[in-house]
Parts: sequence; structure tokens; C-alpha cells
Amino acid sequence: MQKVIYGYALVEIIGGIFLYFAPQMMFSNPLQTDTILLCKLYGILATCFGLMLLEVGKRAQDQGLIKHVFLLTLAFQLFVGFTCYGFLESASMHIGGMLTHLTLFGIGLVCYFASIK
Repeated sequence: MQKVIYGYALVEIIGGIFLYFAPQMMFSNPLQTDTILLCKLYGILATCFGLMLLEVGKRAQDQGLIKHVFLLTLAFQLFVGFTCYGFLESASMHIGGMLTHLTLFGIGLVCYFASIK
């Protein structure tokens, strides 16, 4: 699970930086100022979340902590994926955000069940 946490961290950091500097890539319509602000705030959140995952992966010795952080990350991926799905039609959001988060959820779920002994 620790390697998957590193993968999540990398994806969140890259995605957060990308979303902060190029929020217009997530939508097909021109963005209003408040939408750009929200995208940049989410980019900051995703980058910080990725950095937190990176630190937990590096420093955590307790497997219970890693398991709980991993499950919280799975919930985050699922909820963000469903939220992106809900906005596909109304905000002309790009499908890539939904597919990325739901794919990460699926990969994480498979890894979680594979690690159960």
C-alpha cells in the first residue's frame, strides 16, 4: 500500500500544479473569474494533499496509520470522481478529471483487497 500512496502523491502533486497554472484545460467553455479562483484553490489543495501523502508514505512506521490514510485517500478519489461526473454536463467539464479520479480509486481498491491477509 505504501507504493500506491507514493503513486497517489505523485498524481495529486502533478495534477494540483497543472490545475493551478492551467485551469482552463479542465473546461471546454471560457472560464469566469470565480471558476478560475476555485480551480486554483483546488490545485493548491491537491498539491498539499499530495505532499501530505508523500510525507506519510516516507515517515509512517505504523501500518495502521498507512491503512487509514490509504482508505481516506480512496474515499477522496471516489467522491471527487463522482463530483466531476455530476458536473460533466452542466459546467462542460473535461472528462479527464472524472476518469483520473475513478481510475485511481479502482486501482487503489484492487491494491487494498490484494493486501488484506
